[in-house]
Amino acid sequence: MNTLIQRLVDLADQQAVSPVLVAEKGLHLQIPFYLAIGEQLAEKTERQVHFEFMTGLSVLERWGQAWMLKRLQRSLAASTNWDVTVERTAVVSRPAGNQRPFVLGFATSVQSLPSWATAVRLSAHASPQADFRLAIEAA
Repeated sequence: MNTLIQRLVDLADQQAVSPVLVAEKGLHLQIPFYLAIGEQLAEKTERQVHFEFMTGLSVLERWGQAWMLKRLQRSLAASTNWDVTVERTAVVSRPAGNQRPFVLGFATSVQSLPSWATAVRLSAHASPQADFRLAIEAA
């Protein structure tokens, strides 16, 4: 996770682009992942973290995303001392520098990104398209 966090901070603060995590099709990120990444980004950057979930999905996927975001907001409020906010948006925000909230976008692989954003691809399998391979633990 440390390598991923450092890459996200470098993109936002050094390269002045908004990082957007793009999970491969079939990879569903769970609430503990969002809690961990939010906490570690807030700790590393010492500022508010703002998660932006890009919409533009099918009606069923939007409904599922809305349900997951409500769960995520409740979990963040209950289990973190860090200032992490969650929002649905059509377009991820532009990077605002290291004095403003740290913006981290989330998108599906089919969504196009604006010129000020860059995809950080997550995969469960070794792949030349993936920037980061996530180790999936057995439940």
